Amino acid sequence: MSSRYSTIISIFLSVLCAYLIYAFVEYYEEEQDLGWGKEARKNPFLAAQLYSESRGHVIQSYDSFLKIPSLDEIDTLFIANTGQVISDKRLDALSRWVDRGGHLLIGAKGVIEADSDRVFEYYDLSSAASDHDGGAFGEDFFDDLKAPEEESASLQPDEESDISTEDEESEQVVGGDSNKNKRKFSDELRKLNDELRKQGLIENASGEEKSYRQTVADYEAAVAVKEMSLLRFGSDEYDIRVQFNPEIILQHGVFDDGEWYSEKFEPIYWRGSEYGIHFLQLEQGDGLVTVMSDSNVFRSDNIDKFDHALFWQVLTGSGSIAILYGSNMPSLWYMLKAFMPEILLSFAAFIVAWIWFNIRRFGPVRPLSINQRRSAAEHISASAGYTWRGGWQGDLLAPLRDDVQQFAEKRLASYDELNDRKRMDILAQVSGLHVDVVIDAMTTKKKLNEENFYRIVKILKRIRESL
Repeated sequence: MSSRYSTIISIFLSVLCAYLIYAFVEYYEEEQDLGWGKEARKNPFLAAQLYSESRGHVIQSYDSFLKIPSLDEIDTLFIANTGQVISDKRLDALSRWVDRGGHLLIGAKGVIEADSDRVFEYYDLSSAASDHDGGAFGEDFFDDLKAPEEESASLQPDEESDISTEDEESEQVVGGDSNKNKRKFSDELRKLNDELRKQGLIENASGEEKSYRQTVADYEAAVAVKEMSLLRFGSDEYDIRVQFNPEIILQHGVFDDGEWYSEKFEPIYWRGSEYGIHFLQLEQGDGLVTVMSDSNVFRSDNIDKFDHALFWQVLTGSGSIAILYGSNMPSLWYMLKAFMPEILLSFAAFIVAWIWFNIRRFGPVRPLSINQRRSAAEHISASAGYTWRGGWQGDLLAPLRDDVQQFAEKRLASYDELNDRKRMDILAQVSGLHVDVVIDAMTTKKKLNEENFYRIVKILKRIRESL
């Protein structure tokens, strides 16, 4: 078969396979909910940030106060928790910024941690637990459930004879209370399941999936009216519905005493639910401080409920916004870049210098080509120059000193039997030099300059000639 026919058959088979794949393979799209992304899990107020960005506002979020570049560039600062103000220095910086016209929007800490709250102490505020019962059952439910057992256990043995005639009636009463409690328990469970089903936390018995709007509507319908806070700002003719945590309330002297007065900060507006005050605003200098019993109303999983998004829009206004959602310590690398760039530059310069010092040669090694050989005098001169540059002048003087010793042993009687001191004295007498000069010329090992080296060579030569 020729190559031409092979090519035609290959093309035909390829087209046929492509047609079969197109005709018999079914394409479909499947959407799978992977949950919140990494950024949403890190920043619990990401939905509020995206909402403000969609309205054209300038907004940034930070996980540490140290990462905020400058408070002067921010109009509204939202701090999720007063516990993120961890020092008096940070509180003073915030207070000065509010005095210059900033708007501080901040949520309270939990009631357990409220004892060490710098912000609340600064503004004469405090938080407390309300009388709200957050349980699924009534306060006296379990007490009623145990009541018949406690009454039967309280009977003494000596009283049994007095009530023996009423055993049957008491058993019927106890049995009736037990059945009543069982019915109450089942009714409470059924009521709890209905509330969870309305809020979309458990699936319906029919297995039908609810739409997003229906889920939100069911959640709002299940919230009691007495847990809602109705807020109104300025000349608005409508109330903003906000569901603060009913278990935490704010406390201030002005709530209890209408004549209360403070020279520093006085609240100008406060609202709450039937359980207490959850929202408060006070003026400070040219700025405004807004305090909430909790900031969860602005979290990504709550801002879509009731009027929370509108509440966020009203409080943040139209200026620049910053969200401080965490109090994490920045990394060491960030701290060095922000506060100690000189150390990084010095370390980088040290690394470059260390590499330059240890890398003696760059590029390929070129072979050494020698066209002619050096003479012996050149070898001796090069060796002497190397010894001189190394500071080893004593090695250059060693041959002359050995020559002097050999001549002295040959020409002077008993020279080799004398000690070093007497040898130096004899050489001084023979040469006519002072003994210290002879000792210095024969024994010195210190580094010499050219003048002293030449002087010692002349002295050694004179001693040798005098022998």
